[in-house]
Amino acid sequence: MVIKEATCIEKGKVRYTAQFTNSAFGVQYREVDIELVEHKLGEWIDEIPATTEEFGTKGHYKCSVCGKYYDKDGQEIAELRIAKIGTHNIIINGESKFYADGENVTITAEDKEGKVFKGWKDASGNLVSTDKNFSFKVSGESNYTAIYENEPTVAPKPQEPKPQPQKPDIDSAQTGEDSLISGGMLAGLVCAGLVVIGAAAFVSVWFATKKKY
Repeated sequence: MVIKEATCIEKGKVRYTAQFTNSAFGVQYREVDIELVEHKLGEWIDEIPATTEEFGTKGHYKCSVCGKYYDKDGQEIAELRIAKIGTHNIIINGESKFYADGENVTITAEDKEGKVFKGWKDASGNLVSTDKNFSFKVSGESNYTAIYENEPTVAPKPQEPKPQPQKPDIDSAQTGEDSLISGGMLAGLVCAGLVVIGAAAFVSVWFATKKKY
């Protein structure tokens, strides 16, 4: 069953239904897209030549669905008008503009977020300029397209490690204390010991002398 007909600009949709003789299985459905179909072209319209005052019109077919124009080979016609005599069609980023023969023209590439401008290319894909402001002299039909690339991704700058608070050097502190004990305090202990020994010797001599008398 066709749910929606396909056109030249939009896919259609068809639904398939499966029914089973075994009542244990219910009815199943499946929807499938229908691919785009060819354009519905009207009658051929002959070319109307241009004059010095009026644009001409290219010979064409017109699709009644999408409204676009096509030549006899089925190729889309981007610009239906024919330039006035003495002028030329210059296509800039897909947009047609008409300039007089010999006219000096400057086209400017717009800035695009996240993009880097690389240059202008012609219809053959040749790079004709790397300047954002490209100037040329009109001598015939031309097609110029601005080319961009994605901006290079910048790696985040590594964060410097935060300075850590200095911890006291326990070994050094202990070494200082040990030096203090083994130095000044040790000298004091030695002196005190000598005084005690001297006092003991004095007492011994005194008792020995007193005992004689």
